[in-house]
Amino acid sequence: MLYSRLVELENRAGDEPTFASDLRTPMRIQAFLLVVSLVGLCGGGSLAQSGYVTVRFAGGLTLVGNHLNATNNTVAQFMTQPAEGAELYKFANGSFTTNTVRSSVWTNPDEKLEPGEGAVVFNPTGLPFEATFRGTLPQGNLVNRIPEGLSLKVSLVPQSGRVATDLGLTLSPFDNLYLWKSNRFEIYTVLPDGSWFPSEPAVSIGQS
Repeated sequence: MLYSRLVELENRAGDEPTFASDLRTPMRIQAFLLVVSLVGLCGGGSLAQSGYVTVRFAGGLTLVGNHLNATNNTVAQFMTQPAEGAELYKFANGSFTTNTVRSSVWTNPDEKLEPGEGAVVFNPTGLPFEATFRGTLPQGNLVNRIPEGLSLKVSLVPQSGRVATDLGLTLSPFDNLYLWKSNRFEIYTVLPDGSWFPSEPAVSIGQS
């Protein structure tokens, strides 16, 4: 289902379905990563304080991730009034899972989005809805490990900047990083000398 959504949007943008093709032929590249950045932490104070992050889903696809640790990090807790027919896709065990809203209820309401995890949300309507993540920032030595292959990840803290220089992202040569912008993915590749092609990407607070 997500594959067909991506092909539709990439074709609509006038591009070859590059990312969608990579999903079907994963050996074309060693690894790739979707990086998500959310709006900033509200509430102020020290990093140990509680806060919340609100993300708005307009029509189409949106990448989302969770920075905060709640008592239970379930989809139903974060998205209490989703649009009818909305879908949430997570990548697990080599494939995407689909969680759909039917009669205003998620088919898997207990599905979790833990701190550092990302997902793709599809809103089939013209009516925006929101997710509100409430909780505390993870504490201690914060490392968000990236496995081989496809990953959907978000920074463990709401922070903007260049992904390697400022946020400490470490990838291997020829790993690709995909950023979702204006109904298309922009592709950034790590070169053997540690530089990026075409340039080092940056994520900003508020970007999705």
